[in-house]
Amino acid sequence: PFRPVRAVALVANQDLPQCRLYRVDQKLEQLRHAGYAVGLYDFHSALPAFLDDIYRYDAVIFYRVPALPAVIGAIAKARELGLITFYEIDDLIFDADEYPSSLASYDGQIGAEEYAGLKLGVPLFAHALSLCDFALASTPPLAEQMARHVVGRAFVHPNALGRCHEAAIAQLPTSRSGERVTVFYGSGTKAHKEDFQELIEPALVELVRRHGDRVAIVLMGYITMTDRLRSIEDHLLLIDPNWDANAYWAVLSQVDINIAVLKPSPMADCKSEIKWLEAAMFGIPSIVSDTATFRTVVEPGVTGFLCRTPADWTAALGRLVADDGLRRQVGQQARERAIAAYGMPAMGDNLQRMLSEVSPAPADAKPTILIVNVFYPPQAIGGATRV
Repeated sequence: PFRPVRAVALVANQDLPQCRLYRVDQKLEQLRHAGYAVGLYDFHSALPAFLDDIYRYDAVIFYRVPALPAVIGAIAKARELGLITFYEIDDLIFDADEYPSSLASYDGQIGAEEYAGLKLGVPLFAHALSLCDFALASTPPLAEQMARHVVGRAFVHPNALGRCHEAAIAQLPTSRSGERVTVFYGSGTKAHKEDFQELIEPALVELVRRHGDRVAIVLMGYITMTDRLRSIEDHLLLIDPNWDANAYWAVLSQVDINIAVLKPSPMADCKSEIKWLEAAMFGIPSIVSDTATFRTVVEPGVTGFLCRTPADWTAALGRLVADDGLRRQVGQQARERAIAAYGMPAMGDNLQRMLSEVSPAPADAKPTILIVNVFYPPQAIGGATRV
């Protein structure tokens, strides 16, 4: 049986800035808020340090780490010593049937060698997951997929609002004014280019045709300039990818409408609600794809809008561009839901419930008795010499 959890180690892959923010930095904040002692170890360089410190911990979360020999050894040692082991991931990158999507879907953003590296990583993530007692996912659909690989339960802990979000909300203006309505799309990944081109580009072209100079469009991140986008380039502002969250939020906080697009697929269903959440914290309404995760988060017409087809996107965009009051109302409802459901108290409670469920309640404190047996050297005289 596992022992009560008072201290938690996090062995993490910190290569991706956004993942580090939401799954590593935030987890440390939330665990401390819930009253746990915590320690962070980068899987590239700090596994020896983790093994040196392992006696300090009752549970360990292995985040997005591949099953390299050193990682396998660390998981095995943790289980041998009775630590509760969790494997955490925030993407369906352990399922070869779903990831990666076709090379063509990246639209030239990556080459064949990088693509091959993505495919080779899939079984490594899957095996590391299977070595742990429990799974920890960012969304319910992802938890369902992870549950197939572990003996114990797959828990859900969503991406949420942390201290840096609270600071951004306090410092950045949330009021937006001006005659033009700004539509924003942020792409932090080289994938899903086909999704944007097939679903969003036709809607943006039609939006400009109908509303003309009333509409401005900001595209930030990995964007492929297509013929459709060139046809409306006078209305476009392209911004390069920026991994500084505050710089990204500084742009986002000034727009009027946020969009997040994914074509229907099991991979898309497992994606988190970050795009909606980051806009919601500034009171900005979002139009998002009708995925399993977004359906649990967004109440259509109340906290956002769900779309499947280019016609859906065109209608939702047109409705928000034309109605200032609706933008404010939906944005405010989204903000209230985000703060209530994704704030630090809610997330700390979620982790506490999870850890309590997999470990026994702490026993009442008892006195510790230390027994010392002194072994004398053979030259000593007395009955204890041969003990």
